[in-house]
Amino acid sequence: MTVPQVVIDGVTVEAKRLMLAPEEVGEILRVGESEVEAMVDRGELRDVSSDGGVRLDPDDVITLVEQRVRGGELGKHVYVELTALISRRL
Repeated sequence: MTVPQVVIDGVTVEAKRLMLAPEEVGEILRVGESEVEAMVDRGELRDVSSDGGVRLDPDDVITLVEQRVRGGELGKHVYVELTALISRRL
């Protein structure tokens, strides 16, 4: 069985989490949970949950974080936080 992987800032990381909660993503993006849910409503992030709750695709979050780092909205240190979030089991 192959373990899913993601690439964060050019580094390949084992993805132990295939869905992220809005509050977790909000902490990474430095915004509130309601803003993350608004991003889902606007189509900036994709809800991948099948149980009625909002869960986000790590690949979409990585793309958004990389855009915000390039734009200067977030510092590169956020990659460490994002890597820790995606690579740990909950």
